[in-house]
Amino acid sequence: STESAATSDKDGAYNVRSVPLRLYLPDGPVMQDLAPPSLESGTSLISCFRYVESHTSMSTGATNTLGNILSSHLPLLFPSKQRQLAYPMVQGVVCPADAEIAWLGACMAGADGWVNVMIGIS
Repeated sequence: STESAATSDKDGAYNVRSVPLRLYLPDGPVMQDLAPPSLESGTSLISCFRYVESHTSMSTGATNTLGNILSSHLPLLFPSKQRQLAYPMVQGVVCPADAEIAWLGACMAGADGWVNVMIGIS
């Protein structure tokens, strides 16, 4: 192969249609959903999950991040322009809001393939 291994590994993370996520709230329910690794330009954050279910081709837009998912699913805890009232933890590590969903799915998924995000209250 003429491609470097690092390039093919990163592209492989974006070749998936969706990444399964579980959001564990403190003393609350567990939310689970499928998150696309990238958003099509013009797609709103709230409709990104419907996009995955209704389209079969891979989108070529902006990279989807954990912050996008958290602010769309938990807008009171993760407001987009204000101080965050909570923090996400993946595999016991506080995860930044700009972590890419594709990277989380490739590197931080559990043995069952799900990315488990625990929500801690600040």
